[in-house]
Amino acid sequence: MLEKVLNIKMADNPSCVFENAKKVEIFEDGSIISPMQLFEEVYDGLDSLLFYNRVLRTSIGGLKASVAVTRKAYISKWLKDLNNVDLRVKVHYDLQDQEKSIDYKVLPRTNLQEDRERRPSIVHLRDEDGNSLCFRKAEHYSPHSNRMDMVYIEHSCRETNDPRTMLKSPVEASPINQKWNESFYDGNLWKGLGHSKKRVVYLPEPHLLAILEQMYAEGLLPRVTPQVKVVDVNDKNVFTIRPMLNAVVDMGMGDDLMRGIGNYLGTLHALGLYDDADRQMIHYVIQSGDKKDAGVSVVNFDPDLMVLDRRRPTERISAMAHDRTKFKKQLKDKMPLLGKRAYGLIDSSRKKTIDSLVEKFKLEGQKVGNEIYKRLQTDLQEYSVWDDLSIELN
Repeated sequence: MLEKVLNIKMADNPSCVFENAKKVEIFEDGSIISPMQLFEEVYDGLDSLLFYNRVLRTSIGGLKASVAVTRKAYISKWLKDLNNVDLRVKVHYDLQDQEKSIDYKVLPRTNLQEDRERRPSIVHLRDEDGNSLCFRKAEHYSPHSNRMDMVYIEHSCRETNDPRTMLKSPVEASPINQKWNESFYDGNLWKGLGHSKKRVVYLPEPHLLAILEQMYAEGLLPRVTPQVKVVDVNDKNVFTIRPMLNAVVDMGMGDDLMRGIGNYLGTLHALGLYDDADRQMIHYVIQSGDKKDAGVSVVNFDPDLMVLDRRRPTERISAMAHDRTKFKKQLKDKMPLLGKRAYGLIDSSRKKTIDSLVEKFKLEGQKVGNEIYKRLQTDLQEYSVWDDLSIELN
């Protein structure tokens, strides 16, 4: 529909149209609902499967032959029940001095792993012409959730390179400052940090997005997350919409893409960020360069399990080398045709990005990672950047 208005193909330049989005309305059977209610309606019926998977994981005896059949039955019932509810999102666009509105049908994420134990964090919006947007819920996980157990254990194993640490409890084994995570979740930013040697902390996605957007706006960083419109913010969640972007694994690996991957890894390294607890290649997507950045950039639309190491990058060479090795293996697994030249481009771009950011932040010994840390707010709604990104709701 918008393609007819602008005489362009959204698939060629989805951000061209998306930047003009001004208002979102969400409907269930004709009645207006909130973003939180939307995600509740879409994924509430999936809870039976999630509970089944949690019980199965902790039960004695392991998997049984009937597991696959049972899981498929849960998913089939969820999708059948969801078809009985009319969920729609209307997006209003300001185009060529006139307002246009487009109706999008709400579709659940269906390419999920059947053994997952938590609700998906995105829904898809599709108009009558097949153009799509993604609606995402960025969540601040409780430090006691099973999602955070994954982070604690993963980073414990990375630090020690000893699979036996998997047998320890997350609290006992983790190099991450769990006490700080607990106090931060409860609304006290500094309590719990103390003089602990555990300077690695979990950085909740909503806070990470706010801080990165501040730094993008100030010209301090190359973009490593997609451009979004903020639909709603509460004390633990941020709801955003963005265009549908092509996954890295579906694209030909040209020089621009190699440099994009290097810039992405270099930016994380310079900022003291790790994301290897949940590094699925499908999360890495291609965003066309904006006016400031030529070419394409590699961005991660699912940065929900990042941790921040407040030390200098140079103090973490070993850990980051491990992180890069893991990423390189995943690239090889997904893209077996990559050669040595490709990896050379990645490493070269990564080093240039690290050097430029370290130089940019070199103020009386200022550590780059602390730039993120000092911007953290106790209250998610205190970030002023939301005002610049927000779109009107209902």
